[in-house]
Amino acid sequence: MNKKISLVILFCFWGPAFSLAQPPALKPIIKKMEAENSWVRRQASKRLALAIEQPASMPLVNVLIRSLNEKNYRLQLGITNALSRLESFWISSEQTKDQERLYQLYLQTDDPTLKKTIDRALMRSQGLYYDAIRDYHDDVIDDAVNQKFRYVFLKYPLSSYAPMSHFYLGRYHTRRTFMQEPSENQRQILLEDAEKIYNEFFDNFENYQKTNKIIADVYFFRALNLVLLNQSQKAIEVLKHGSSCVDQSIYINQFYYTRKHSEVVDNYLNTAELSAYVQTFLETNQLNFENQLNLQKFIDYLLSYRKN
Repeated sequence: MNKKISLVILFCFWGPAFSLAQPPALKPIIKKMEAENSWVRRQASKRLALAIEQPASMPLVNVLIRSLNEKNYRLQLGITNALSRLESFWISSEQTKDQERLYQLYLQTDDPTLKKTIDRALMRSQGLYYDAIRDYHDDVIDDAVNQKFRYVFLKYPLSSYAPMSHFYLGRYHTRRTFMQEPSENQRQILLEDAEKIYNEFFDNFENYQKTNKIIADVYFFRALNLVLLNQSQKAIEVLKHGSSCVDQSIYINQFYYTRKHSEVVDNYLNTAELSAYVQTFLETNQLNFENQLNLQKFIDYLLSYRKN
């Protein structure tokens, strides 16, 4: 029996997963994902995403991911695009195996469009990058967030999301010192762990792809973390390295975590100019940044960069 036909039959008779997804609609969806018209293919992928969003869709996800081995380009693109566009995070009946299947397909794929879509689909899995980044932005304080970020760059080091996961893990440790009001000892541990994580990032530099897009950001936020550790001289050296990066801009949402709207930047700032601006402050102010008044003085100085 033709593999494509057997897949559609499996769709229609799998069981309860399809009672919610309206089985008769799945066959035309799969067919349209192979249509000549690109608009038709995109709409079919959107409809498939809606089916995957339904409760009890785990067997469906497993079947879809296993079907990617058929080497049908349009089907591969349509299915991975559907997985990548979910509002939630996909779960399958063979979660770990299906994550590995996607990663292996990602490594074997040369086509840049398909490769990017597979990577995004993989990271839309529960427990991986997009799950972790949602926790990050939702101010979740839990070691599970650390584990999600770390799992990405340890398990999938060649994913384009590996360097971002590593970077955000460092930032998450710094962020927690502002979110949870830790004891002095806990604060020190979090900041020292963040510094170790940034060091690990540079140790893994050669294994990461597309790192140049965030390397200046890594240097800058590492320097901000060093300031909190009262290592201003080392922060200056890190800023000097960062200012020479190819990447000419750094995205700043907040310099340090805050709930104050007035301290939200949400803008791209010039790498060299911002680094020099921060260096000037650190070279002319020998302050203890464990003191909240001194730290606020530094934050106010950072925020004044936008006005200069």
